[in-house]
Amino acid sequence: LTGNIVNSGNALLVGQTDSGVPCNVAQLALMNDDWSYDQLLEYVRPVETTHKGLYYFNGNANDATSNNHNGTATSVTYTTGMKMDKAASFDGTNSFISLPSGSSELRFLAGKGTIDKKFTICCRVKPSVTTEQYILDLGGSEVGLRIDANKRFRGFYFNSDDVEKFCASDNEVVADTEYHVTFVCDGGEANLYIDGEEQSTYESGSVSYGRILSHRDTIDTNGSPACRIGSPASGTSNRFKGLIELLEIHDDVLSPWEIKRKAKNKIIPT
Repeated sequence: LTGNIVNSGNALLVGQTDSGVPCNVAQLALMNDDWSYDQLLEYVRPVETTHKGLYYFNGNANDATSNNHNGTATSVTYTTGMKMDKAASFDGTNSFISLPSGSSELRFLAGKGTIDKKFTICCRVKPSVTTEQYILDLGGSEVGLRIDANKRFRGFYFNSDDVEKFCASDNEVVADTEYHVTFVCDGGEANLYIDGEEQSTYESGSVSYGRILSHRDTIDTNGSPACRIGSPASGTSNRFKGLIELLEIHDDVLSPWEIKRKAKNKIIPT
């Protein structure tokens, strides 16, 4: 809903304020009961216009946006989804999806070299194992998502000094468990969300990896232009084993509320 709905005496005015000023109404629902926060998260679905890639895995690896960044699947099968109708199933050895090589839109930082470019990557996964494995690798480890050697989800990028910067999940991954994973960067800071909750407590030695202060970084754009789902951009090791559902690649920042909404419910992007 954008605009106001005003109870003016016995009349309910929709599309204008009580002073007669026009406003826009995107969705309207009249209920005779209070709604919980979770119900509002499920019902309110703002239109999203920032997708650069959107993959439902509904029997194929096609991009549902008009960008036509369709994937080419190798040894991937499609099965009943976790919250969506379908999910892509990866065998951990031969399975991967290649996205259009060198796409400047999918590699949203390539050629720009500045972390000021905002982005969000999110998907639902169900890993069968917790060994190190890639969920998504854009541009030869320019930006991506993986389960690391410490059995934690990791959102990462490599800066122009070829140093990996990453956020890690607070807790270790549990095999055969569903997770909603989001890696988001607003330019000055990058954060990882698991099941809609911002991660902030993981430490290794004296260094905290809950978030990245990214305002001084530039992205290393000298790697391979390849982009893959379920695999590193090159090679056959560390491939994903399990299910990946509804992968979204945005060139903007999703708010914490939008991330929580996606994590909690079966949300079909509009």
